[in-house]
Amino acid sequence: MLSGLAKYVSGSSEFKRNTNSFKKYLANLRELEKKPNEVAALNKIEDLFNQINVQANEIFSRYDSSSLKKAVKIVDDLEHQVFNVLEETLDKSSMEERNDANRSLDILNDDLSNLILISSGVTLVAMIIAIMIAYLISNSITRRTEN
Repeated sequence: MLSGLAKYVSGSSEFKRNTNSFKKYLANLRELEKKPNEVAALNKIEDLFNQINVQANEIFSRYDSSSLKKAVKIVDDLEHQVFNVLEETLDKSSMEERNDANRSLDILNDDLSNLILISSGVTLVAMIIAIMIAYLISNSITRRTEN
């Protein structure tokens, strides 16, 4: 988005396209993220995004093609002030999601291991019972034939 802003001051409208794309993805994320810490992170991201938009609109309103260096400097300052905080927040949120996914996979793995152990135990008990029943039946038949 900030690269689009830099291109905009050079004559490109990529910033608006990136802004709309970011709004769309942020709206999609809002539908998925329901935990309070995730909602708070999205709110922070949206606030930072809005700061970028406000400052970008100031750049556009004050933009003079003869002062390209000044505009690029403002974009660079904006990147260091807001974008780095936004990037840290997104990285933190991404790490939390990755950790949640890894924890869920670990739990699933543990549950499947327990299921295998239980199935093996039940199979072993069933085999012992089957052998006992077969032994009792064969003893019963043997005793009847001997009498």
